[in-house]
Amino acid sequence: MLNGRCPRCGSNEIYRSTNGITGKEKGVFVKTGFMNPATNKVTYLCTGCGYWEDYLPNREVLDKVKTSKRWEKV
Repeated sequence: MLNGRCPRCGSNEIYRSTNGITGKEKGVFVKTGFMNPATNKVTYLCTGCGYWEDYLPNREVLDKVKTSKRWEKV
């Protein structure tokens, strides 16, 4: 999706929006502990098949996930 091509159907009709799917103005909350700051997410949507992916570009939140007991590494 990041390169403008859908991994599901191969379409190049990809669109991007900050918090586009949820519609929440203040972003999403990623649970990493007691206090969880809001962060924006970037949604990529294929208008060919409807597939979408969400990305959290906030490095601070991603680093907190690595050390949080709420998240398990796969």
